[in-house]
Amino acid sequence: QPHPIEAKYDPESGTIETTVLLSDLSFEEAANYTITGHAVLVTNIFGDNNVSVITDYKITDKKGIDVTRTFNVKLLSRDDNKLYLEKILITTQGASKYYDGTPLVCHEIASYNSEDIHDGHTFNPENLVFDKSITKAGKVVNTFNIAASVNLITDSLGNDVTYQYWVVPSAGGILEVKANNLTITAEDLELDYSDYEDYVASTGNYEYYHQVIASVVGLRPGDYIDPASIVFSSDSYLDDIQDFAENVIESVIIRNSSDEDVTDCYAINFIEGYLELIY
Repeated sequence: QPHPIEAKYDPESGTIETTVLLSDLSFEEAANYTITGHAVLVTNIFGDNNVSVITDYKITDKKGIDVTRTFNVKLLSRDDNKLYLEKILITTQGASKYYDGTPLVCHEIASYNSEDIHDGHTFNPENLVFDKSITKAGKVVNTFNIAASVNLITDSLGNDVTYQYWVVPSAGGILEVKANNLTITAEDLELDYSDYEDYVASTGNYEYYHQVIASVVGLRPGDYIDPASIVFSSDSYLDDIQDFAENVIESVIIRNSSDEDVTDCYAINFIEGYLELIY
């Protein structure tokens, strides 16, 4: 992120030295850095009243300490001298697991450009504060909070010098929670015809349904099938005309112990049962 250095050459006054105060050196993309009190002491300028070329400079912090080596200064065209913080690109590590109801996190980095850390400074990846997790099935980018990452880069005395760098995420790792396989099987039924006649006599209904789940395999402890959500096919019944039918489950809703809908955390395979009227 550039910050212009404006130091005008004045041939009439013979100025060969000037100090440029950086009252608000701000780097806002991906992280908010505001460096106040820094100054650029320029000791060799040539040009004219409108533009200048700076060839010698020193950057000091608000304590007057020379921190020139912590910046990149690119001397471009005559009117485009710009100051840069070293950019540190961090690529986070990714991770994956099958849904188990607990958050997936990965507090590791895959890479960073160590060659741009200045001599005497140390990069401490264990101090990088990560801010992403995922519990339900899906994907998120594994990101970090640089503002909360104290002592990410330290000097030889252990002082935090992270502010002297522009730390940004590169290609972030992916945190992925995969859906669990779940098999739900409908129950079979062989119904004696005399029992069917008793059912018709007592209810007045000629269609006999048997909407019962026989087994569930793969459900995580703490999760459950909402009984009110179970939907069977409207064609899954027995009567005098249809004495054989498939018992088909069309849909269910799965909830966790907090009654949240976690159906999408499962790849559900429904297995039909069979209904038969026995004469």
